[in-house]
Amino acid sequence: MHLTTLTTLALFLVLVQVQIQATSAKTTIRIRRKSGVVRLPSHSLVAANKRHGLGLDLPSLVDLVNHGDFLFSARVSVADQHFDVDLDTGSSDLWLRGPNCKAWDGSCGSHTPAINTTVDSLKPTGESFSAHYGSGSVAGQVYSGPVSLANISTTLKFGVSTRERGFKTSPAGLWGLAFPALNQIEGGNFVDSAGVHSFSFYFSDSRDKEEGELTVNGMDSSRIQGDLFWVPITSRSYYQFTPTQGSFRINDKVIPIPEGSSAISDTGTSLMLVPNDISDSINAAIGARPFDAPSGLHVIDCNILKTGPSILQYVLDAGVAGLCVSGISRIGELGKHGINYIFGDTFLRAAYTVHDLVNNRIGFAQSVHHPLP
Repeated sequence: MHLTTLTTLALFLVLVQVQIQATSAKTTIRIRRKSGVVRLPSHSLVAANKRHGLGLDLPSLVDLVNHGDFLFSARVSVADQHFDVDLDTGSSDLWLRGPNCKAWDGSCGSHTPAINTTVDSLKPTGESFSAHYGSGSVAGQVYSGPVSLANISTTLKFGVSTRERGFKTSPAGLWGLAFPALNQIEGGNFVDSAGVHSFSFYFSDSRDKEEGELTVNGMDSSRIQGDLFWVPITSRSYYQFTPTQGSFRINDKVIPIPEGSSAISDTGTSLMLVPNDISDSINAAIGARPFDAPSGLHVIDCNILKTGPSILQYVLDAGVAGLCVSGISRIGELGKHGINYIFGDTFLRAAYTVHDLVNNRIGFAQSVHHPLP
């Protein structure tokens, strides 16, 4: 879906309780779990397999760069050219900034390299494309060529932008990981084309000074606490599911998630977006105040974090001394399209996620963070 600015929110929840306690030193996400999680090799075994040529069938990993907890990017290869892109489970197309890109808002800036479309391995298809996201839009020409993510390679149709709006952040493009139903470029679905069975995300916290991690065709069990709780994917477009028996707990206040709600897990959304009334209730309970009515943003005095409800993983530095931004916001107009909750990066920093495409399910577990000195 790609909402990388402060006007984004996230949706998620299913038999999950988000608990914020005033007496605790940190925010805890409690997830009811099933037993029987499959443990897969850790990062160290993958590295040894590559270094020593052991020939083991192990997951592929790539580090994720944390951009102030608002955005996580990964280094990818397209036609032997390397780019940092935003990985988005809320969309399905791959596109990169083109050499002739133009934008009125600075989206086609010089801070990221454009793809060289003249190399022999890239072929123009003669097609054009356009795509609209929660934070902007893009249009351009379609090319075909070799692409690689986490050492998983395929030949794919992808977009080269000639116009952009709302993409002023540092990554050079967007790499969609959702299902073919969302593709604007026919034959442009990486997950389908590369035969990906599963992929898992660990999002770091900037306070820990470490990077995140994407694991393709497996998971990193060293990054989770306890077992995974699995929920069925209800629509093979977004990673959509039905949250049941979920609730938000702030001290003694319980805010239930209504039955029949729909949610998606979306790495392209910076915040956690919830129904407007629930957002207002949560933010009032933690001491946040409205900042920008149209966007639904709330701000909170950073000093409250030291004395009030423990919400460190759910607030972001506003870049102004003493002022923080609540990572839980109103879903607004997005809620009119049948999705009530968007669980974006604010939530995903606390919950490790496994997207199991073979069994049509998503797994959630509490993330284990390893702060660096």
